[in-house]
Amino acid sequence: MPELFSKLALFLKIHSMYFIAIFLGTSFLLFVPNEVKSDLGLLSVKEKYSTYIGSAWIVSLCVLISRLSWKIGILIQTKIKGIIRARKLKMRLTDLTPNEKKILKPYITKNTRTQTFNYTDGDVKELEENNIISQASTISSNATYFPYNIQSWAFDHLRKNRKLLE
Repeated sequence: MPELFSKLALFLKIHSMYFIAIFLGTSFLLFVPNEVKSDLGLLSVKEKYSTYIGSAWIVSLCVLISRLSWKIGILIQTKIKGIIRARKLKMRLTDLTPNEKKILKPYITKNTRTQTFNYTDGDVKELEENNIISQASTISSNATYFPYNIQSWAFDHLRKNRKLLE
C-alpha cells in the first residue's frame, strides 16, 4: 500500500505539459474521423488500445481540470486577500491620530508625494508600519531626517477624502 501512494505521488508530480500532450493525443485518437486515422495508419492503434487510450484521456482530463481549478482558486484567494487588505488599509486612514494627520496633511495640501521626517519619530514609524508611507532613501538629508513617500493608494484616498485629515 505505501508503494502505491509513492507511485501516485510521483505520478502527480508530472508537469502539466505532459498531461496536455497526452490529452491532445488521446483526443485526436478518440474523436478524429476514422478516415483521417486510417490515412495516418493510426486506426489499428486506436482499435487495439482503445481501452488504454480512453483511460488515459479521462485521467489526463481529470488531472488538467483539477490543476486548473487549483490555479483558479489560488487566483481568487489572492484577489480576495488583496481586497480585504485594501479595505483594512483604508479603514486605518479613518482612525488617524492628530499627529498622524499633521504628518500626512502636507502631502495633500502641497500636492507632493515626498516629505522629510525624523526616522526616530514614532508616528512616522507607525505610518510606515501601516504601509501608508515608506522611506524613500537610505541617505539622510540631515543626520536622522530621511525622505518618505506616501503610498499611491493613500495619496489618492486622502485627496478624495480630505475630511480624514481634519
